[in-house]
Amino acid sequence: MEQFPNLLDLDFKTTTGESFQVPPEGSLGLLAIGDIGVIAWRQAREKARQEKLEEIQRKREKSD
Repeated sequence: MEQFPNLLDLDFKTTTGESFQVPPEGSLGLLAIGDIGVIAWRQAREKARQEKLEEIQRKREKSD
């Protein structure tokens, strides 16, 4: 995903002005805002995947 700017640090807001964290599962709202929403979702999904892999690696190292 290095070809795209880091959109995870953008401050997405809801219609009521509340901050919106991009969920790895995605949301219809992200799809509705177009390519920026899809890119932000892909980055959130990749970040969650990396965190899961790191957690698995730590558990393996701990059990060895």
